[in-house]
Amino acid sequence: TVSMTIGGSESNYPCTKLGMEKAYRHAKASGDQDMIVRTSAMFEIETIREDLELGNGESGFAQIGGYHKDVKKQDPIGYESHHIPSQGVQDEDGEMLPTISITYDDHKLTSSFAGKQRRTYQPVFPTELPLSTYKESVIQNLEHGSSGYVESIKHELLDLRNSTGHRYDGGISAYLDAVIDMLATRG
Repeated sequence: TVSMTIGGSESNYPCTKLGMEKAYRHAKASGDQDMIVRTSAMFEIETIREDLELGNGESGFAQIGGYHKDVKKQDPIGYESHHIPSQGVQDEDGEMLPTISITYDDHKLTSSFAGKQRRTYQPVFPTELPLSTYKESVIQNLEHGSSGYVESIKHELLDLRNSTGHRYDGGISAYLDAVIDMLATRG
């Protein structure tokens, strides 16, 4: 569950699509514009969780996710915290951003590792000029506010899933819990 103050009253909501839908309806009824935006993003996060069909993750791999300040203390040897979206494109203090603990070798496989700047997909006949780097595409998403933030999370989680399969599902679930908490408490 997540605790939120909406329209001046504090309530707890389950971290599910139905729970976030209820929070959204409460925000809408109260006229709390900030919480309308936040709860809408939280609903989208829960939709991503459902779409990923998260399991427990592969045994033998750490299943750690949450705020970076906490995750880095738990990183086993050979693991490091992976910011989603990458820390370099976010204005927040990296310590208070949600991360997932993955092996160094798996981290190197992600598109956002150490400013790798892989080129984004470019169709043969583009309808508009493509963005030249992965980082630029994430920055453009983030400029669209919470909807862009959620879209960036979705793309990066799919990137991680393409590289590692279901290896870190438990950590991804804990990461998504931290995103929900961040949206509920800080926006």
